[in-house]
Amino acid sequence: LTEKDAIDRIIRCVYKKALHLPPSTETKRLEKLGLHNTLSEIIEAQRIAHYERLSMTTAGRTILTSLGINYHPTGQSTRGLLPKELREQLQISPLPRHMHPVHDTGRRMARVKALENTLQQGYDDSEVTYVDAASADRGRMALAVTNRSGQILTAGSMYTSNSAEAEEAAIALALTLSTTKVIVSDSQMAIRQYMRGQISDKALKIATGHRLIDHPVRILWSPAHASLPGNESVHSAARALTHRASTPSEHSTFASWNHDNLYTFKGVLDHYRVERRAYPEAHSTLSKAESTILRQVQTETFLNPAQLHSWYPDTYDPSCRNCGEIATLHHILWGCPELLLHSKNKEFIKQARQPGAWESFLRDPDPKTQKILVQLASDAAGNIASRLSTEGIASSRVS
Repeated sequence: LTEKDAIDRIIRCVYKKALHLPPSTETKRLEKLGLHNTLSEIIEAQRIAHYERLSMTTAGRTILTSLGINYHPTGQSTRGLLPKELREQLQISPLPRHMHPVHDTGRRMARVKALENTLQQGYDDSEVTYVDAASADRGRMALAVTNRSGQILTAGSMYTSNSAEAEEAAIALALTLSTTKVIVSDSQMAIRQYMRGQISDKALKIATGHRLIDHPVRILWSPAHASLPGNESVHSAARALTHRASTPSEHSTFASWNHDNLYTFKGVLDHYRVERRAYPEAHSTLSKAESTILRQVQTETFLNPAQLHSWYPDTYDPSCRNCGEIATLHHILWGCPELLLHSKNKEFIKQARQPGAWESFLRDPDPKTQKILVQLASDAAGNIASRLSTEGIASSRVS
């Protein structure tokens, strides 16, 4: 057992304790909850975060070179500082967390709704610009700046294979428009570079090639392909400049999200957790006790007679009191024929007996489904407690 393995074991033990799961919980089942990271993932995230930080300054790049580390940062190696006069005019809102395109759709839609209210109530349409970049041919990227209706205000192209650099240049294009007061972009990486005050030389040349803006300009992030009208319009406009149709398969929201977030400590850790997550978190409407029961059902650690018998073979009978079969977790929750006579969730139990249905229920984030799962487990626990009491076995042994 290596030191890394030992630390990973400690991490798993801590999470099992915090989640009220038994020490015997299978590692694969625990990982499917998507709640913890391994030591190797934490090390990787820390290393990338340090490399990113060092690669943003000349002194940092010198340190990396002296250590023999040939790291390619998210942008091009040649970057420039935004002029102080320009930085003072930029008002960049903090980037929101937990905006994964698959697992945080509700938060993304709420973000879009809040943006729509802000833009409609506080600004004229002529003051709000939307920016995007799209891959063209021969190593070029097309840049587009539009208004809410999709009318192209300015456009351009540049030779680069780095989408973040192209998004930076698109923002720079919007800064050259005298009427711009708000810039909306779906690239977190590009916005992050403006927050740092270090953008690619190509983008810097565009931003400073004209008269610098003399009024405050807000830069806002919008989730890609989340139905914000202006953002959808500029995406279509950028694709049109490349003479390519805008299709979900060609422009992957998930891929762009990964590109934006796999260069931060939190982004790397979130990526690994989300990729492993098969079972959703307990819905906010569930109580703490109900959430614990749900996790035990998802990880197949909820107490049942068969499991008790494996621990104490001389004390507990593994057979079902109703039908005589082995009372496994699946049996006491939905497998016993007697459940169809007395359970309040007969239709749910019938569906659970179909091939693959039970696993799909465990993966369902719908609070109604989660409530039923908890109810089935609670009913089963009551039956077990009643059985132990009848047989004269102290119920304290179960807990």
